[in-house]
Amino acid sequence: MNTLIHPISIFKVGRHTDMSGTTLTITKADLEQTVAAYQPARHEAPLVVGHPQHDAPAWGWVAALALVDGLLLATPRQVDPAFADMVAAGRYKKISASFYTPTSPSNPVPGVYYLRHVGFLGAQPPAVKGLPDASFREGETGLLLWESTPEEVRPLAAQQNESSLAPWENNTMPEPSATPDVAAIEAALQEKSTALAHLELRFSEQENMLRAAEAALHQQQVHHATRLFVDDLIRQGRILPRQREGLSAFIASLDDSSPLSFAETDGAEEQQPVQTSLRAYITGFLQALPAQIDFQEQSAPTVEDEQHAFAAPEGFAIDPEGLALHRKILAHAKQHNMDFASAVRAIVK
Repeated sequence: MNTLIHPISIFKVGRHTDMSGTTLTITKADLEQTVAAYQPARHEAPLVVGHPQHDAPAWGWVAALALVDGLLLATPRQVDPAFADMVAAGRYKKISASFYTPTSPSNPVPGVYYLRHVGFLGAQPPAVKGLPDASFREGETGLLLWESTPEEVRPLAAQQNESSLAPWENNTMPEPSATPDVAAIEAALQEKSTALAHLELRFSEQENMLRAAEAALHQQQVHHATRLFVDDLIRQGRILPRQREGLSAFIASLDDSSPLSFAETDGAEEQQPVQTSLRAYITGFLQALPAQIDFQEQSAPTVEDEQHAFAAPEGFAIDPEGLALHRKILAHAKQHNMDFASAVRAIVK
């Protein structure tokens, strides 16, 4: 429970007769000026017992003023606890506000009714030592003292709600108008959390499907490019046709993203660092292989060509028919991978 400083009603708009018999009409505009002019730094009105003419103990101070529905409200601060207990017990039946008149020589803000002090009437003050004094000038003039009971200046609702409390204390915090349905709130949050989890799962599944499709498309493109590369090697005679399928699958399976680092020597030159990938290295290696098969059309050499190729001894001549047979045997032996004698038996029957 928190103790709150509660404003007290000390005066109101209307026609009043002060304790000296002077009757005045105080308007709303007059009290609005009083509220606007009040500054504790200039003069902080004390809460006192009675209407002291000289220095007297201050049982509290007025921190601020406000005008609500024609009532002048004072907000106390630094109220002595013993004094507050006596007010709460009903020992002080009347509240009296004292103002400086607009023309008073002692008025901190000339031209307005400035609050001098708030007096509590009806009992002897408690015996409390060490309170600060409220300093008043002896023989001050231009003062108005109005005495009223709290019921005369406080609205009826305040009387009913605070009848057992000191006018500046409210020891109860307002209860909330309705208790929130915690179970309903938790259920709604759980429902939203479940829906969000389903959305995240669907998003994750779609993302995985997209990644799988991208990977399949990439692999298909790699296989196609690899097949074209291997077919080109076959046309160049660097590999045999029977090596197409195995070599294509092997090259396509190689990682083209992981780096491969090594150093190579070019003759007597120093080793040079090389940064490449497995697939790039293998394709480069295959492209550098010498041709194993020459698919270019070959023409048989003429006798004249063969005569230029051989230098017959003086007095001898080359037999064209024998040379042609010899070449035929050699070609047959090479084609069928057999020795020369077997080729002779196969050709010469």
